[in-house]
Amino acid sequence: MAEQQVIPLGDESQQSETEIWKKVDSEPGVLASSFGRILLPPVYAPLPNGGFRLYTPEPRFGQIAKSRKTARHEYRHIMVRRDEPNRRQAPRKVHQLVCEAFHGRRPFDNAVVIHIDENALNNRPENLKWGTQQENLNAPGFKEYRRNFHKA
Repeated sequence: MAEQQVIPLGDESQQSETEIWKKVDSEPGVLASSFGRILLPPVYAPLPNGGFRLYTPEPRFGQIAKSRKTARHEYRHIMVRRDEPNRRQAPRKVHQLVCEAFHGRRPFDNAVVIHIDENALNNRPENLKWGTQQENLNAPGFKEYRRNFHKA
């Protein structure tokens, strides 16, 4: 079971929930929250005249992106830094990180994350589950989209 950290929200929030943070096993140091936010690990960066500076990231929901310019579907992604010298920074989909933290690693090789309410921007763990691509394509909203797309 992944360790979890509970962080109460500040007074500025009108929500009475508590945000729960869990480790993402595939990305060392990365935490995912029960609100669908991602917290990257702190990083030391070298300064031009010697020394180092500590960068402490804030929790983020991620940037909204499309798989291609003409796509109707939007999702959130976040750039994850890698500490290893041969691995570059890479974009990761927020829903994959949150699903892995709260529901475990992919149960099989071709598993995809399914948004239960079919809203790809809702990355709360209770809205995510591992499934097959076939399950995803049989979602009622996607079937309706295909029917309307072919009529036009």
